[in-house]
Amino acid sequence: MQVCDAPGARQDCPRVVDAIGLQRVVVDQSGLSHGQRAANLAGAMKVVPKMVDRLAQSDVILIDDVVTTGSTLTQMALTLQASGVSRVSAATLAATMRRHPPRRQKVALSEAGEAD
Repeated sequence: MQVCDAPGARQDCPRVVDAIGLQRVVVDQSGLSHGQRAANLAGAMKVVPKMVDRLAQSDVILIDDVVTTGSTLTQMALTLQASGVSRVSAATLAATMRRHPPRRQKVALSEAGEAD
């Protein structure tokens, strides 16, 4: 098995990097609803400047310990995509149980079957 951080490692070898930081203060998410969590994080993240060029056109896997509402992963993915990351996936260790089923959103479809 090749160690990716070893000298001479392949360029396409996966690496673990801290690529996202906060650009403004956010409140603690515990106790917040899904909507409050999304609003709390909206526009709060940025790609660390030294990582922008390194991640451009890359495939990224976000690692999170626990998914509660998905707001953090969603905001991180949007932040990465806005900076030029090609594809964002996520891996998590655990997810919290929902107390209430998610609300279904109605989506209007065009004649071609695409969402409007």
